[in-house]
Amino acid sequence: MSRSDGRSASALRPLEIVLETLDRVDGSASFAFGQIKALASVSGPIQVRLAAELPSKATFEVSVRPLSGVPGTDSKSFAAVLRSSLVPSLILTQNPRTLIQLVVQSLSPTPTPFTYPSLTAALINASTLALLRASSFPMVGVVCSAAVGRVKQSNNEPGTLLLDPTDQEMSGCDAFGCIAVMFKSSPDSMDELGGEMVWSSLQGAPLQSDYDALIRLGKIGARAVYDAIRDRLRASIENTGMETETHPKKMPKHKGGRVVLNVTADDTMDTS
Repeated sequence: MSRSDGRSASALRPLEIVLETLDRVDGSASFAFGQIKALASVSGPIQVRLAAELPSKATFEVSVRPLSGVPGTDSKSFAAVLRSSLVPSLILTQNPRTLIQLVVQSLSPTPTPFTYPSLTAALINASTLALLRASSFPMVGVVCSAAVGRVKQSNNEPGTLLLDPTDQEMSGCDAFGCIAVMFKSSPDSMDELGGEMVWSSLQGAPLQSDYDALIRLGKIGARAVYDAIRDRLRASIENTGMETETHPKKMPKHKGGRVVLNVTADDTMDTS
């Protein structure tokens, strides 16, 4: 299937990774799939309100703000997703009776149902970048995310699976969703792609045999995001004159803050 932007069925849009330097926070960053962009900041561990204090671990507070207006139901839903997907990567017991505060803002126009999967993935990836930038509390892994969809076909033919579908492509999908995967150094609970799925949301027509293929395609996209994030952070460390103990593995080429990836099905899976 040919796509309007020239990508293959299993390729991501150009990724934009910017390591922000917002004032009065411990870490901040922005992440974008094409025009779908999110900004995140992290503060903590900081003093927590007495009513929210937990005796055995830190309180993890997530707030999501729209590009304009006041937070509503959508913002609360996004916040719940972020908390569910990111908590497995955090060691909150190291800083009891404190607060880790994550604030995320969509930098895209008012989202539509066709935008939600890609925006959810961008919010998760921006949050992960901000958490890594903070470096003020321990983490056991890195959570990355990507959206997937299945384009419906006529005459009962099998649908085409797409990685990171655009709004236009999503309108032609009869099934779509978002996958979040945690990558860590320990091989436990990880598959051959090197990740453990910590959250997923797939909806639409009955998936049947395509369910596993969509999950795998989402993991492939999450792995590509993880590689881009690692490459960007290592480049930032090298630019500051610091040296890492090990050389980074070969990563997709990027220029500046924009990382362009082309993950093809030929090297990973069959999406037909």
